[in-house]
Amino acid sequence: RHATLLCRRHNDCSFAASLLQVPYITTIRTGSPSIIPAYREIAHNFIIANYASQEAIDTDDGSAYYYTHDNFFAYAANGLKSDFGGHHNHHQHNVYAWVTNCWGRGNGNAFLANTCISNTEKGGFATDCHLPALMVVNETKIYNKHALISVDVCEPTNRVVGGWPKVEDLVKMAESVLDFRPRRLPQLKR
Repeated sequence: RHATLLCRRHNDCSFAASLLQVPYITTIRTGSPSIIPAYREIAHNFIIANYASQEAIDTDDGSAYYYTHDNFFAYAANGLKSDFGGHHNHHQHNVYAWVTNCWGRGNGNAFLANTCISNTEKGGFATDCHLPALMVVNETKIYNKHALISVDVCEPTNRVVGGWPKVEDLVKMAESVLDFRPRRLPQLKR
C-alpha cells in the first residue's frame, strides 16, 4: 500500500489521525468483557507525508492500542507521536526517513527496533533516560547528517549508525520492512 499526504492548510495532519474513541465493551482482547480493545494494526505501508506534515500516523488526543509495524514513513516532523493523552501505541520495525524527531513521549508507548533517519545535523533522537510510565525505547538505529547525537542516550541498544544513508541503502531499508520479493505471475492460458 502507498499513500501520499498533501497537507497544505496547517501542519497538524497525517495520513491516519486517530482521536479518543468512545469506550465500548468488547471481548476481543481477552475473551472477557472489557473497555480495553485489542490492538489495531497498521502494517506494510509506504507513506509520504510531505508539505510540513506533523507525522504519517498521528496517535494523540487519547489514541490508544495501535500496533504500527513494518512501514516506511517519509518526510514528517515526527515518527511516533502520542501526546495529549495518547497511550499504548507501539511502533516496531518501521523506517522513518527524513523526519525531525524519531519519537515523542507517551505512557505505555513502545518504540522498538526502528530505523530513524533524521533530517537534522546531530539530532532526531530525544533522550531515553527518563521515560514516562511503562514507555520503552530500544534497538533504535539512528542516522543524521553528522552521525552525532546531542542528547544523553541511556539505553545501549539505541545507537547512532552513521550519517545520512546512500539511496541504495535507503531502498534496501524499504524493501526489508515492506516485504518486497519477486512474485511469480501465473501463466495465462491462450
